[in-house]
Amino acid sequence: MSQHAAVRNATLDNLVSVLRDQHARKLDVVVPAANLRARDGHLIVSGAEQELSADGVTTVDGRYLPTKVCDEGIGEKLGIPSAYLGKLRATRTDLYDGNVTGLLRGKSINRPSGVETIYPGDTRSFLLRLFRGEDGSAGVARAFLSNGFGGMDNLDGLMAALAGVKASGTEITVAGCDLTDRRMYVDVYAPAVAALAPVLLGGYRSPFNAGVERQNRVNDADYWRGVAAREGQGYAPGTEPIVFAGFRISNSEVGEGAFSITPKLQIKICRNGLVVSQDAIRAVHLGSRLTDGVVKWSHSTHVKALELITAKATDAVQQFLDIDYLKRTLVKIEEQAGKPVTDAPQITIKRVSKELGFTQDEQDGILAHFILGGQLTAGGVLNAVTSFSQTLADADRADTLDGKALRVLALI
Repeated sequence: MSQHAAVRNATLDNLVSVLRDQHARKLDVVVPAANLRARDGHLIVSGAEQELSADGVTTVDGRYLPTKVCDEGIGEKLGIPSAYLGKLRATRTDLYDGNVTGLLRGKSINRPSGVETIYPGDTRSFLLRLFRGEDGSAGVARAFLSNGFGGMDNLDGLMAALAGVKASGTEITVAGCDLTDRRMYVDVYAPAVAALAPVLLGGYRSPFNAGVERQNRVNDADYWRGVAAREGQGYAPGTEPIVFAGFRISNSEVGEGAFSITPKLQIKICRNGLVVSQDAIRAVHLGSRLTDGVVKWSHSTHVKALELITAKATDAVQQFLDIDYLKRTLVKIEEQAGKPVTDAPQITIKRVSKELGFTQDEQDGILAHFILGGQLTAGGVLNAVTSFSQTLADADRADTLDGKALRVLALI
């Protein structure tokens, strides 16, 4: 992601610092199609309302370089296939400009009798989510959306969710944070809400301890070693099959999905996470139709949205950071996790990867993690997917793999 900062496997403090920097540069504006055009691969805004703030008057008009997400939005709204638009951006910006400008503004010819409209322009207005440029440089066009989109900023949503967790009184640990052009992800777990998963993790060796570089940031759990010993399951230090209750907070400011809180069980020995997608709590970004000009979300709307997020976070703590929920979920997983892999590992991983839409590189990486993990079971394949996803530089793709991982159990 080249246009603005991204974070991967960051701390909460790192993420908040980046979000605050971005917040200061954000600008939302609704612009009629007639006031937009493309030039040299940039989106040109003209005739837009100026923004009045405590820092003075800011001119919205100017050049903005679209991100890939923004280009996808332009393509979707104008009916241009995204692959074709991406090819034009990479190889023929003149044709990119012609396609985008032509569909936005139409085509007219000046004749002696007057202006003749050959193709009418688009009559719609669009919401542009932008980052201002600095020192005369081009800004960034983050998203090209319907003017009915209702936004929830990452920073506001995160702070509201954490406020809901704090109000619950449950102690949490932040396992990691990611930020991309598309989404924000924050994983948390409750060290005090844990259970044993001997079938899912029986004989499992962390691939990261076996040579794949990765920092294990899950807290020590000496208490759970004692629990295991009392149950007659003495595990060598670092191999205890302990799973913590947790969840993933995620949000998109650019139309790539609702604010959501999804249960994500955290495995102690390798930091693998099991995303239970079907139980997610979502708050869809819905808004009323916005008028043209700089968007100023009303204070009352903003407060109501944050109150909703805080309430949903409180609900998530009660539902997901609960020992009964954790145990019920693990029982379902372990019913299938112990199934043996009877085919050769290469055949099994290839079949699973094809069913779940993994690329060849992902298939190769999952196979390597499966071999390093040492479990010839369905649970071993599941763990290979969730450990390999942690090595991906693309947090959005890692989230996709995590979201599909539990489906592995039904495929073995």
